Amino acid sequence: MRVRSIRGRARDLVVLGLLLVSCDRTPDRPHVLLVTVDTLRPDHLGEYGGPLGTSPAIDAFLRSGATFSRAFVPRGQTWPSLATILTSEYPVDHGVRKNGQPFWPGIPSLAEVLHDRRYATAAFLANAGGAGWTGFEVLQDLQGDDRKAIDAADAWLDTVGKRPFFLWVHLFTSHRPYTPPAPLAQRYDPGYAGPIDGSIEQMEEIARREWEPTPQDVRHMIALYDAEVREVDRRFQELLRLIDDRGLRERTIVAFVADHGEELYARNHYFSHSASIYDTVLRVPLGFRWPDSIPGGGLSDGVVEAIDVAPTILQLVGLPAPEEFLGISLAAIARGQRRGGRDRRAWAELEDRVVSLRTEDWRFVYNPGRFEYPLDAEGNVTYPIREQELYDEKADPGERFDVSARESTETLRMRLELEAWMRAHDWEAASRRHAERGIDPAARELLESLGYLD
Repeated sequence: MRVRSIRGRARDLVVLGLLLVSCDRTPDRPHVLLVTVDTLRPDHLGEYGGPLGTSPAIDAFLRSGATFSRAFVPRGQTWPSLATILTSEYPVDHGVRKNGQPFWPGIPSLAEVLHDRRYATAAFLANAGGAGWTGFEVLQDLQGDDRKAIDAADAWLDTVGKRPFFLWVHLFTSHRPYTPPAPLAQRYDPGYAGPIDGSIEQMEEIARREWEPTPQDVRHMIALYDAEVREVDRRFQELLRLIDDRGLRERTIVAFVADHGEELYARNHYFSHSASIYDTVLRVPLGFRWPDSIPGGGLSDGVVEAIDVAPTILQLVGLPAPEEFLGISLAAIARGQRRGGRDRRAWAELEDRVVSLRTEDWRFVYNPGRFEYPLDAEGNVTYPIREQELYDEKADPGERFDVSARESTETLRMRLELEAWMRAHDWEAASRRHAERGIDPAARELLESLGYLD
């Protein structure tokens, strides 16, 4: 009896040990690939109505999963918007309100959540690599070189083993200057013989009103941008092949989103993005692919935000989002289990000076201090924004005609809603903290090397 009792206790200990090991083992969770693209306007992609065949790979990807047609970022700059995508907080909350600024301490991120659940984590970024991203075992700043970012991701995937991974790659090709391969430039505007070369210097000269481009010049500048979109589409296809060629397509959630768009001469002689707080810059493409879980061909036209990306990925993975995350999961919409609501809002800011509220029907812009964004180093040329602007998105999707005076009741209602949001996010205190901070000299040098004005 004694022997049998000892054996029984030993068996129980073995079973208990196996249970403990089982509980401690990382579940068989899906991999995650997050692809962010710099300066990508959705209306220049075929799946969003672009007519020029610039994006066959991106279009095929979007058709294979769920696409969101009204997705918005909170800022027309890379660092703030990418920070929002990773932290599910607005710039006023996470502290990165312009390129080159660090996070406020203690801000949780998607990468940290996944890393804490034993995901292998890596980021290969052709821009914003110096932003102090947390939660990554490997973080490489490739300084504008998409080819190196893709090759680095390829090499890293060979080292992961059986762990689930979270891989983030940021592509830069569609950012200015617009210098695509010559055959692509000819494809989108054949026969042009004018002065436009797609350089940053030329765009700045135009913004400073040093010379007036002809309609043909503007058309060619936009054609160069479209050619760059075609080139970044090819890079995106290469990234997807890293997953597909390893037989990981069925096990990998792929999220695709841009950090912002591009104004492309829509107003104020401006081709770039940092000064704008309109749809041309704040509306971005957004899509998710996960075969057998997200059906293909799903399209949602409700308003969604960049803060929703991280909660969506976590719910698809099967993990709870931190309580600090402000976004909502779009997983049920992506899976076709429910429709997007019409009551969502998208909030945006221009540093700590201008704020904007976007609904399905309206965009309201509020600039109480009459701030004008400087377009040259001396501030002699600026990007003007009125104290209040209201645009009817159904009648005027290009946001050309300010109807704030005519629609005074709607203007007042949206301003009160926006002011309530600012109070809820402690706007004034955050802005005082923001004003006390500068940009790290190393970050400034990096930004200048990539062609940023500030």
